[in-house]
Amino acid sequence: MWALAVPLLVAGLTQIIVNVVDTIMLARWSTTALGAFALAAPVYLIALVIVRGWATAVQIKVAQAHGAGDQRAVVQAVRLGLTTSAVAGLVIGVVL
Repeated sequence: MWALAVPLLVAGLTQIIVNVVDTIMLARWSTTALGAFALAAPVYLIALVIVRGWATAVQIKVAQAHGAGDQRAVVQAVRLGLTTSAVAGLVIGVVL
């Protein structure tokens, strides 16, 4: 379980560190830049949660299908995951 959990924990901590560094850099630039980041951050975080949730669901479906030896279901899950991710990326890109 740790072999699966540690990379996810590191990824989560990395995201927090990136946000802290962004805040520090923008605060040094201007209060306007920091304010813009503060307004965009919640939208970004909501999008991130949705995308990560979707990616996890696709990974689980692919792993289950692969474990069952069902190559057709693997291909179907990957196609659905990629298509939905592309559409979500476009929508999130427009919103942001």
